[in-house]
Amino acid sequence: MKNPNISRLIAHGIILSGLIFAGLPLIIPAVSEKYMIFICTGGGIAFAGIILGVIRIRCPFCHRGLPLLGIWTDYCPHCGEKI
Repeated sequence: MKNPNISRLIAHGIILSGLIFAGLPLIIPAVSEKYMIFICTGGGIAFAGIILGVIRIRCPFCHRGLPLLGIWTDYCPHCGEKI
């Protein structure tokens, strides 16, 4: 069984890296000329992290989706099984 808490941490990391990449032109003036490329690419990476989270963060017992918010879940809110 795959641990959904690890999948949640990976999805959060991908989303955060996409948001950092999108905000890079605000921090580094040298790349501000091509800001739209950074914003679109970073937004795409963050969106991919959200989609990965929706697909992968599921209860291993009842296979229902777990919330994307939060860092760690000990029990499934739907079936009550220990994860």
